[in-house]
Amino acid sequence: MEQRHFDIVNHATPRLESMDRALGRGKYTDDLELPNMAYAALVRCPYSHAKVLSIDVSEAEKVPDFLGCALPEEAPQAYFNCSGNPPSPLLMADEKVLTTEPLTIGDRVAVVADGIPADQKHRHRRRQHHAGPPLHLLQPPHLWRSGLAYCFKTGGSICHQIPNSPVCRAIYYSDVATALIAYEEEVEYIEDGETHRTDLKSLIERHSVANGLACHEHLPILVTRFFVPAAEEGECSGFYKYAMRTTIDFPIINFALRCGGNRLARLAAGAVAPHPVVMAETAAKIDSDATDDEVIAQAEAELRKLAMPIKETCMTPAVKRSLYRHVAMLLDLRK
Repeated sequence: MEQRHFDIVNHATPRLESMDRALGRGKYTDDLELPNMAYAALVRCPYSHAKVLSIDVSEAEKVPDFLGCALPEEAPQAYFNCSGNPPSPLLMADEKVLTTEPLTIGDRVAVVADGIPADQKHRHRRRQHHAGPPLHLLQPPHLWRSGLAYCFKTGGSICHQIPNSPVCRAIYYSDVATALIAYEEEVEYIEDGETHRTDLKSLIERHSVANGLACHEHLPILVTRFFVPAAEEGECSGFYKYAMRTTIDFPIINFALRCGGNRLARLAAGAVAPHPVVMAETAAKIDSDATDDEVIAQAEAELRKLAMPIKETCMTPAVKRSLYRHVAMLLDLRK
């Protein structure tokens, strides 16, 4: 086989900001303090498919150094899309800056601002701390956490997706992880001063079992390298993603398939559980003489066992299950 050389692929690309971020020296917007700086907070709707009939700002006006509130009728009514960076005409314009008809939980309905100078901010916060519960609207994350308990991922004891669940049941939305798991990718990481190497699927599942707290307490690691096996002669692979938008968006479901060649087929599915799942039984069907319809039926049956669907912002479990058959979009790779 001819050896090909690439300028970008298979070469490390150093990122200038990586060391500062890894060592905690990175500066973010929230770290900035400027003279006479004002502070603003978004008021987000806790309900989906709602209609805001009125907004009472009287309590906000009692907060010291209150500057004002911006309400939906005072904001531009044009639609836009905040996903694009840079903006693209291909993105669906489906959001307003502030809305009276929130579609999803967390949609913006108002903005509140106050004018506590930066050189008095910390003294003001200490004074409030000793006086009792903070009234200041702009002390993240207490503003919205006061009405929404901390979940497992943030050190709490509840799963907001499944309130009676003893563990985190949040869906793991990732495109890259699903694809890498289909390739049997491995990851190298440092833990407790020692270098380890394991498959990516095991590392993500370990994180999931730790209720999502892995990056803070249960799994203090530094990932150093990824290893993706080279494709063998005759192999082919593909990735399929179904999402609400056709551009940048979280997956509703995705599949990655590697087949052909001398290795056994490998099929992974994502956005169906707290971690991507490997569909070994369906992969075996793909390697066999089974028809496409038989493979699809096997995929649906296997995902009914492996997946853990929940009620998502724009998707019920029943609708999610109806999408399991979308594995059919990759079956042309068998030919």
